[in-house]
Amino acid sequence: MLLEQDRRCAYCGSRLFEKRPHRDHIAPKENYVKWMFWPENLVLACFACNTDLKKTFNPVVALGKTYRQTTFSIVHPYLDDPDDHLIFAAEGLKILISSANSSGKGQKTIDLFDLANFERAKQRAKDMLFDDDVGHLHGRLQSLYEAAAAEISSKQLAYKR
Repeated sequence: MLLEQDRRCAYCGSRLFEKRPHRDHIAPKENYVKWMFWPENLVLACFACNTDLKKTFNPVVALGKTYRQTTFSIVHPYLDDPDDHLIFAAEGLKILISSANSSGKGQKTIDLFDLANFERAKQRAKDMLFDDDVGHLHGRLQSLYEAAAAEISSKQLAYKR
C-alpha cells in the first residue's frame, strides 16, 4: 500500500512519515464486515486524518449491490477521480483547495479532513517543494508545483545577485 500510495496519506496527500502508517477502512469495518479486507476499502492514512478527523465517520451514503455501486459522501481514493471533485490552486507558497463544480463530495472531503486549514495548505506546499517525485501529483497540481518551483528558483537567483 505504501508503494501504491507513493507513501502519501490517501485523504490529505501529505507524506506518511510514520514507521507503520494507519490502515483505514473507508467503509468502517464495524458496519461493513464483508468489506473488511476488500482491497478497495483499505488505504493508508496519516494520524491526523484517520484518528483526529475521520474517527468513526461512516462515508457510506447508499449501499449498493456491490462495493463499486455503493455511494460515498467523500472523494473515494480508488473509485473517484479527485479532479472531478477538488480544485487545487497555488497562492504564494500555499496550495489551496476548493470543491470543483460545487461537488458535494469535494466539499465533504475538504470539511471532514480540514483540507482548507492554513497549516494543511502550507504542509501540502512544503511536501511538494521538497519532493523530487512529482509524478504522484494528479491533474493540474503537478503544473502548479512546477510553476511554484520555478518562481522560487528565480527569486533565489535574484537574491544571490
